[in-house]
Amino acid sequence: ANTGSALDFAIKYYFSSSGGSRINENVPQFLVLVTGGRSSDDVEAPADALKRAAVMTFAVGVKHTDPAQLEEIAIDPSLIFNVKEFHSLPDVHNQLIIPLTTLTVPTVIIEEPTIKPEEEPVAPTEATSERKRG
Repeated sequence: ANTGSALDFAIKYYFSSSGGSRINENVPQFLVLVTGGRSSDDVEAPADALKRAAVMTFAVGVKHTDPAQLEEIAIDPSLIFNVKEFHSLPDVHNQLIIPLTTLTVPTVIIEEPTIKPEEEPVAPTEATSERKRG
């Protein structure tokens, strides 16, 4: 399974404004990932990107999943669910509904970098000429 690639795909093509995301309008963003095994690729980087984007990610493991990977993927450990077989997925439905209706979406604050007046950047050509003079 390439769960990391699937998470990366989701953030690029679904949780972006071009993909229809309305997070800028304060619409909650949810992802329910169902996986049936250990991922053969990295899940940490795309899972972190989803968390930074305030996507509330639930992880549902079926059969032989890696609990550590599910923990990396889910935004919170209480949002990890397991079933023994795929035909048991309907059993998780009720467990998912309560968190989906009661979770609050974290506020993401994007800060613009600021430069203090005494720290104004020096253009590369000015820095080179200053070094030659000094």
